[in-house]
Amino acid sequence: MKLEKDHFLYRIWQSKRDWHEDLLIYDASIIEERNNTWETALYFPDYLAIGDDGGGRIVYVRKQPNNEEHYFLLDVGCPFMEHAQVFNRLSEIILWEEEDD
Repeated sequence: MKLEKDHFLYRIWQSKRDWHEDLLIYDASIIEERNNTWETALYFPDYLAIGDDGGGRIVYVRKQPNNEEHYFLLDVGCPFMEHAQVFNRLSEIILWEEEDD
């Protein structure tokens, strides 16, 4: 897995912020294993799975962001990124999850 050092994902890891209990952001050591297991490179070659919501949805980011942070929440079995919910911040996913309950 290759990411540029200025990729916003590094800021997420460095902040060591305790996210909501329903949103798991994977450690760097787990990301490669999860992406291999889900065959992310095959189905979504421009994206990287970075976490999940514990309810069958995966959080993706673009490997090469276009100066904007976007998070894509997609059902684990869905083969179409066009069906993803798109968020500008991780905190928006948490709020959306709470409203969805």
